[in-house]
Amino acid sequence: MPLLTFQDEFVPAVEQGIARIRRKRPPHGDLRSKRQTIRAFRKDGRDPKAGDVLYLYEKARTPEMRKLGEVRCRSVQRIDLRWSYGMAKSVRIGGSRWRGRAYLNRIAQADGFAWGGDLLFAIDEMHGLPFRGLLIRW
Repeated sequence: MPLLTFQDEFVPAVEQGIARIRRKRPPHGDLRSKRQTIRAFRKDGRDPKAGDVLYLYEKARTPEMRKLGEVRCRSVQRIDLRWSYGMAKSVRIGGSRWRGRAYLNRIAQADGFAWGGDLLFAIDEMHGLPFRGLLIRW
């Protein structure tokens, strides 16, 4: 039972992504939908797998916990992120070759960030760079 919790700033985009999967009218106008997340490997090794049901929550394990929805995991790939000057060759997914700024920007925007630099700053603050983890898509 993979449970994923999201920070307040990402909740509207997650809700929009869930609504698009269910082909409902998006709840938040023109916001970008979030249908993926980048996470560190779990210490217990029980990382999500394609086909698992993902339980999406806001403020999990707190009194204000709220379920956002349940979705089927489409794919899980390893992602490597590193800081490089000008973000040239900053991201690698699934062991492929290192890719640059344009690709990093696409990954970052799909994950709810304005651009790749914001994603790298957030990952660096939470986990440190270089980072190796999972790109989970639903």
